[in-house]
Amino acid sequence: MYNVTKHEMVPPHTIMNPEQVAQILKRYRITEKQLPKIDRHDAVARFMGLRVGDIVQIIRPSETAGRYVTYRLVM
Repeated sequence: MYNVTKHEMVPPHTIMNPEQVAQILKRYRITEKQLPKIDRHDAVARFMGLRVGDIVQIIRPSETAGRYVTYRLVM
């Protein structure tokens, strides 16, 4: 299997543990269902072995902010 995370266009993905998830949901005052979704068949999700219900932190470079952090729920 090809390591898609090494491609220059793929930002770093990190699986979050339950404590981190609780902090994020509390900070933004949202539920898991309100997070943006990522398909479990996505190339990065398959490579990382993500399962339905996992939450992933994605850090993208940003010209204005330096970096942009987003969270995705695996569906």
